[in-house]
Amino acid sequence: MDTNNAATPAVAEAAMQSILNETTTATGVITSIQRGKITVDSVEVSARPEFQKAKTLTATLRQVVKTITKYPSAQISNNMQDNLFKVEDFGFDMKEFPREEQRVAFLDVPLNSTKESIEMLLEKNPNACLYKVLSNHPTLTDGQKRAIESPDLPLTLNDIANKQVVKYSEGSVDADGNDVSGDIILDRNGKIQYRSIYFKVTETADIDNRTADPADFYSSPEIAAEVFTALDEPIQQIK
Repeated sequence: MDTNNAATPAVAEAAMQSILNETTTATGVITSIQRGKITVDSVEVSARPEFQKAKTLTATLRQVVKTITKYPSAQISNNMQDNLFKVEDFGFDMKEFPREEQRVAFLDVPLNSTKESIEMLLEKNPNACLYKVLSNHPTLTDGQKRAIESPDLPLTLNDIANKQVVKYSEGSVDADGNDVSGDIILDRNGKIQYRSIYFKVTETADIDNRTADPADFYSSPEIAAEVFTALDEPIQQIK
C-alpha cells in the first residue's frame, strides 16, 4: 500500500471546512449541511465530443456534501397542536442520521487549462459550490433547450430525463441487504424525480421544485418501463 498519498486527519478535516449551514424546525429537527472543498477530477474533451464547444475543454468538478439530521426522541407538538415549551426545554436525546453525497458538475474551460490552474481559481473563490436541483421534470439549461430544438444535434428531452432521473448509486443495498444499484428512487409522493448539479461561484442554496400533485411529473418511455416493471416490488422512496 502506498502511504505517501494517504490523507492525514488534518488534511481530511481541511477538505470539509467549507460552508456549514444549520436549520431547526418548529418540531426540533436540526439539519446541518457541510460542503467540502471542490476538487478537479479531470480536464479533457467531453465524453460526447459533438457537444464540445470550440476552443474549450471540459473540467469535471466534484464536491462532497455532508448532511446531518438530528431528531428529538419524542415530539411535543404536531400538525394540530402547538406547545408552550420549546423542544430543547425537555432535554430529549437526539437521534442523529448522517448522509454523504457526491456531487459532480461539468465546466467549460479554455484549451490551456490544467487541473492545477483550475484548482488555483477555486482557491480564490472559497464560497464556490455545486448546488442541487430536484424536480419532477428534467431541468434544462438554455443551452440544452437550444440543442433539443436544433436539427443538427442528437439530443432529446428523453436523453436528459434518462440521465437526470434519481437512482441508487453503485453498491447500494436495501434494508434486507438486496442490491438496488441503479434502481429508480421515487419521491415522498411516489413520483419520478430528477436531480441535476450546477456550479456557482457564490454560495447557493439547493432548489427543490418537486410538488405533491400526483399528475405533475415527466417520464421517458425507458423510465416508465422500469417503474411499471417494479410495481410488484416494494417502492423505494427518498425524502
